[in-house]
Amino acid sequence: MVADDRLAEAVADAARQALAVIIDGRPGEHLAGFALCTDDDLMSLSAAACTREFLECRDLAELYQPTEWPDDVADCFEDARRILSQEPDRTRAFQSMVAALIRLRREGTVADEVFLVVCGTDPGELLVRLEEVAVRQLNPAGVLVRWLDNGAG
Repeated sequence: MVADDRLAEAVADAARQALAVIIDGRPGEHLAGFALCTDDDLMSLSAAACTREFLECRDLAELYQPTEWPDDVADCFEDARRILSQEPDRTRAFQSMVAALIRLRREGTVADEVFLVVCGTDPGELLVRLEEVAVRQLNPAGVLVRWLDNGAG
C-alpha cells in the first residue's frame, strides 16, 4: 500500500509547525521523542513530544509512551485532518503519517537520536500492528535497540 502524498505533505507541514511550537516553548531543552497521535478511526491528529530534560526524573520507558508526554499540539493539523477525513483506507492514511515523519527525519528537522512514532491514543489491533511496523521504519538501529530493550517492541 502506498501513502497518499498529498496527505503526507500536509501532515509533514503541520508536524514542522507543531515541532516549532514545542521547541519554542522549551528553550534550552533537547528533543527526545516526537509522535503523531491519532484515534483508532484516524479522524483526530495531534503531535506530542518530550525532551531529555523531561525524562531526567522519570523511568526511561516513558520515552516510549507518547500519551504520557507533556507537550501535545493539535492546532497545527486542521488542513491535514481535513484531508485525512477524506481517506477511507486507515492503513493508507496511517502510512501517510509515517511518510510525513520520514520526511522530517530525512530533511534533518528531527535528529537521528530522537524517537519517532505514529501512535493511537486508544488503539485497536490494526493500529497496534501498524505502530510496531512504523517504529521500525522511522528509527535508526540505536533507537530501535533502546526501544526493544525497554520492552516496547
